[in-house]
Amino acid sequence: MSMFSPDDSDQNPFSRGDFSLEDLPFKPSSILKWALVLIGIVSLVILSHVLKGIYTDLLWFDNMDYKNVYMKILTTKIYLFLGGGLLFTVIILPSVVYVYRKTVGDPIETIPIEIQPLVNKVIKILIGLAILILAITFGSLLSSQWETLLRFFNEVDFTRINPTTGQTISATEPVFDKNIGFYVFNIPMFILLQEWFQGVMIVV
Repeated sequence: MSMFSPDDSDQNPFSRGDFSLEDLPFKPSSILKWALVLIGIVSLVILSHVLKGIYTDLLWFDNMDYKNVYMKILTTKIYLFLGGGLLFTVIILPSVVYVYRKTVGDPIETIPIEIQPLVNKVIKILIGLAILILAITFGSLLSSQWETLLRFFNEVDFTRINPTTGQTISATEPVFDKNIGFYVFNIPMFILLQEWFQGVMIVV
């Protein structure tokens, strides 16, 4: 049942062949523009909060003469964030493009042809925002595990004193004969990568 009665056909812009964007009670382009402005403002607020925290921590570590330590942690976090976000985008983008192009039928074919380009633009923007938010999320998840990465690249072997000879020897476990350091420095990194990629595959 139509929401417009036969007598109201002259008031229904979708029933006229001369429909245009001016017939809408609002301007879609203005709404889209203000939505993007709002997203930009929120992003700036979040970014300023993050930068304020970084600056505060930097001052504290510098006062404790551990500025180099903090810079090492900070650069590791940044590299992990950017690398994780970029890798997620590279993995998911081909799937999104493939699904978008291979979708059967036109989901907006019932919309007046005059506003279909605008609707297509909105859909693409929403898809882009979704990918961006997910990339930031997965980048942040990887960045939060900076300590695991640093332990992995600074692995040291565990040693013990031979009670018979008194010499220092490698501390290995009896099952696989691997140094204890392998389970402290390497295994956590392997688990992190496995869980991260599993999460990406679930989203994809």
